[in-house]
Amino acid sequence: MPERLRDYDELTWLGTVIAAHGLRGELKVAPLTDDPEYYLGLDGVFLEKQETLHYHEVESFVWRHNHWLLAVHGVDDRTTAESYKRARLLIPDDALKPLAEGEFFQYQLYGCEVFNVEGQRLGVLKGILETGANDVYEVQTDAGEFLVPAIPDIVKQVDVTARRVVIDPIPGLLGEEDA
Repeated sequence: MPERLRDYDELTWLGTVIAAHGLRGELKVAPLTDDPEYYLGLDGVFLEKQETLHYHEVESFVWRHNHWLLAVHGVDDRTTAESYKRARLLIPDDALKPLAEGEFFQYQLYGCEVFNVEGQRLGVLKGILETGANDVYEVQTDAGEFLVPAIPDIVKQVDVTARRVVIDPIPGLLGEEDA
């Protein structure tokens, strides 16, 4: 997550406006959720542009192919919609889909300390790459960084409350020195 983005204690970043759609002010939004249809019933959303947060009532919210088409009160024409390009769409945390046991939101991993199964601290999780097959965690260390495939054979425990991820690295994962 880029450090320039502001965090909000009770809001979660759910998507990003990628373009205006049509002439009536609809916004094309790329979701940051694996269940985009769950959120189609939202009454209102926050849009953050140029580091300013704006609340908008939802007029329509539909899922098309791999993005949302969002119409909100106050954005009535293409020019206004275009001004929201790259804006973050945020929602109150209490509107988030409830998580099942053992699930977590990706943003909760940023800043978690990473340990090996022996308890040795390896670094801090600074990023997540989505590869299609599985996520890959970017871990920052004092000596640089390494990548961790987020698969059960390697990632043994994720505790977002304790801000801790435990991995069982395969030989070579941490660099040449561990081979």
